[in-house]
Amino acid sequence: MMDGTLDYAEYAPKANGMDIVFENVSFSYPKKTENVIRDVTFTIKQGQIVVLVGLNGSGKSTLFKLINRLYDIRSGTVFIDGHPIASYIAKTLQKATAMHYQTYTHYPLSIYEKVPRVCRLGMAALTLTPWSRQPLLNV
Repeated sequence: MMDGTLDYAEYAPKANGMDIVFENVSFSYPKKTENVIRDVTFTIKQGQIVVLVGLNGSGKSTLFKLINRLYDIRSGTVFIDGHPIASYIAKTLQKATAMHYQTYTHYPLSIYEKVPRVCRLGMAALTLTPWSRQPLLNV
């Protein structure tokens, strides 16, 4: 992975949060041939609350790993606050973000019952479908 030259703390806006844009992003893990995500495009505005919902293996954790520059994308572009993510020094971007992985718990609700509850709370729900690997943004 080539490190960028921009220090995120110097280029970050004063407000809380990040603008995150994925444009036609595809990614496969090293030494794997199948894409985990394929042609994913979405925008998350600074301060917007987003909930990622999807089946195991649908790419939710991969999106977070790409936002934190734990891996570089294979094709497409990710922008953080208007700059290509590869232009940032990875450690400064990672210092400005936080990831928390939830322990898997099965709740007795279907995804179709969970997503509307999230949307009623005024949050956006980003659903990754395993059959298309395309996100469906419900606002």
